[in-house]
Amino acid sequence: MCLMAIIANPEQASAAASDAISAPSSQEVGASGDARAIKQAATQQDSQDPSSTVSLIDAASAQNAIPLQKSDQEQDDSTQAGTSTGAGSVAVSDEGTVTATGPDGMSVSINPAGPDDAVQIVDGSLVDNEAAPATSIVTSAIDQGIRTAAVLADSSAPNAIAFSYNLPENASLEAQTDGSILVKAPVTQDVASQTEIDRYDDAVKATIGNVTDSSQLSDAQIEQLAAIPPERTTSVTSMQTVATIAAPRATDANGKQVATYYQINGTGITQVIETNASTTYPVTADPSWVWWAGTSASCAAGVV
Repeated sequence: MCLMAIIANPEQASAAASDAISAPSSQEVGASGDARAIKQAATQQDSQDPSSTVSLIDAASAQNAIPLQKSDQEQDDSTQAGTSTGAGSVAVSDEGTVTATGPDGMSVSINPAGPDDAVQIVDGSLVDNEAAPATSIVTSAIDQGIRTAAVLADSSAPNAIAFSYNLPENASLEAQTDGSILVKAPVTQDVASQTEIDRYDDAVKATIGNVTDSSQLSDAQIEQLAAIPPERTTSVTSMQTVATIAAPRATDANGKQVATYYQINGTGITQVIETNASTTYPVTADPSWVWWAGTSASCAAGVV
């Protein structure tokens, strides 16, 4: 699954969106970062200093980044950096494409919006300072996927960020009442009927009787258990959640919450940040998160 971050102006985004998610109130959308830390990082933020941009996002973000590590180019000419996370791994190619692979083998890729030479790894994150006018996009590894956050330096920055997804075949995006979005795709599972489950359970009970500790089983019982035919299964395909894009958040330079919401357009998403005359820049759109779903490896291996 490929995710490319591009920038759109609000008028284009609004006209293009076929499904808009209601904007939460400002009380519902703020980042969980400490306001004092956000204000300090915002004061020091300089669009010419990518490290300061990363620091601002880290202060405003509700998710801790896992630093990307530069790879040995002699061993892998196609990978610039990577890291292992609690839910898989994240790798960055020489072209700046970020690919996260979950424990089930499903991958999500994010391509830089700006020119390749404008994308660089800074403090363990991928920074694109030329994503759009007065806009920086920072992509980081997190424990369960990828964090993509934008910093709008001043009022000349567009306040709508569009993400175009290349989803698995027949997959869809499903808006949730809390502002998050589920990525659903057909998943094939091997399912046993209740009759087969009962047959297997009855055979096991008949073999072990009242034994509750496996150490009490005799050699004959162990052999009998091994001889019980396993449950026969049938392949069943159904729509399952394979990833989640968490509800959007946005914060201004004073740590004040800024209303933000997603619009869905087919397989694309636009995050709208409702800045106004009272908004203090820079604004951190924190962030678009891709979370791995809690599907088992055997289930996810059947994604078609």
